[in-house]
Amino acid sequence: MEYILDMKDIEFDGDVLDIGKENHGVIYNLTKNSDDEICIDYVDILNTEKSNDFKTGVFFFTLSKIWRNSERRELIKEVWEHIGDEGLLYIWDIEKRSKEIINIDIKVLMPKDKTKTFSYKDFNPINECTTELLKKILENYFEIEETKFWDKIYFIKAKKRGRTLDESVINSGKF
Repeated sequence: MEYILDMKDIEFDGDVLDIGKENHGVIYNLTKNSDDEICIDYVDILNTEKSNDFKTGVFFFTLSKIWRNSERRELIKEVWEHIGDEGLLYIWDIEKRSKEIINIDIKVLMPKDKTKTFSYKDFNPINECTTELLKKILENYFEIEETKFWDKIYFIKAKKRGRTLDESVINSGKF
């Protein structure tokens, strides 16, 4: 089965932190089509100093590849610590329920009539990554501004909170 994801009109503001387990080249290609000069970094954020250098964070089919919610929570918290005040987080991913097997192709429509196609496979029957689970984690760090669904694929846009709702996190930059 093939899904088509139209990203022709997607534009990011400022420097972009692309967090991904697999680099499909989609986010890079979206930023290089921008009229503004944008820095895009692929970093292991769990092993770097905290900074607010980025205006935007992007998860492109990443969170569903992580099997434990505690690891998703840690990664989202790390992104929160790396993007600046009122920074934005964009998420594109697959809605996957437990006991479900996914084996699909995704065709991404890009600016200038370009396309990127990749396969998404998840044969782990216990892995679950739904928008409901993800929103519970996100709401501690971000205000969800927009959610869209295209069958199995979803999009979430969220704005960084100045303070987290997770009392175990202290943002020293706010004192």
